[in-house]
Amino acid sequence: MNIGFIAFAAAGIIIMMWWMIKTRYGARAFMLSALQGIAGMFAVNLAGTVTGVMIPVNWYTLGIGFFAGLPGIISTLILSVIFR
Repeated sequence: MNIGFIAFAAAGIIIMMWWMIKTRYGARAFMLSALQGIAGMFAVNLAGTVTGVMIPVNWYTLGIGFFAGLPGIISTLILSVIFR
């Protein structure tokens, strides 16, 4: 992997951990966002049986859904439609 990507991901994780420790409701908000992202991915795939647009479920897309929440799933869906 690219060392820049790993450093960027590590910095993002450190910032999220700092935010969760610093704020009172940080961990709860993070977990709700993660659950919304995972549920959104499965909702897109359920609706994909009708629309034909699906997001493949693998470790990368689950990670995006978990860490970025619904905005990450929407971005993945848009990229999936663009690069189809």
